[in-house]
Amino acid sequence: MLARSLVQVALFVLPWKLRRLLLNRIPGYSIDPTARIGFSIVVPYRTLRLGPGAKIGHLNLMRGMDAVRLGENAVIAHLNWIYAIPMHFRHLSHEKERRAELVLEDGAGVTRRHLIDCSNTVSLGRNALIAGYGTQVLTHAIDLGEGKQGSRPVLIGESSMVGTRAVILGGSVLPGFSALGAGSVLRSVYERQHRIYSGVPATDVAPVDPSSEFFRRSSAYVD
Repeated sequence: MLARSLVQVALFVLPWKLRRLLLNRIPGYSIDPTARIGFSIVVPYRTLRLGPGAKIGHLNLMRGMDAVRLGENAVIAHLNWIYAIPMHFRHLSHEKERRAELVLEDGAGVTRRHLIDCSNTVSLGRNALIAGYGTQVLTHAIDLGEGKQGSRPVLIGESSMVGTRAVILGGSVLPGFSALGAGSVLRSVYERQHRIYSGVPATDVAPVDPSSEFFRRSSAYVD
């Protein structure tokens, strides 16, 4: 992992087209010719897949995951810290089915200055967006009953939006075509679409118009 990080830093002096060709020589890495990675360190252990038009901006640190997958036109902007407890570490070795992955479906996006723990799978559906600044997605925590670390996946549904400085805990599901209010704590599985979830802890507080333009867009509009 350290060696791959140093290699990526060394490659920053090269034009992106040449850097992409060299990164694609790493086993498990596949970056589309129209995709792009800025001055960021992106070092999953096994799989890095960037689809057509996918972008990772500058000054992101992405390490520890087994896999990072960005679909067509998916975007991770700048200054995000995205990490995981690696699969081979002892802390979560009792969870045999755990998958340490970050998955952004087509058009999904993450803006700036967020912290995302991918010790278990974090998945953003098509055109879903983590907006604003300072949101924390935390898939692992101490299980008080078991007296050890545990992890659960997080799902942010299709075309949904997470407001600024939210906290999303392992095992949570934000349904498609919904919004999580700024400063909210999501810790449950919800199923009703076209709703606003807000509060600490977040609850279903109001409907949202299904015809809202946000739900009709074709990308996450991440700068």
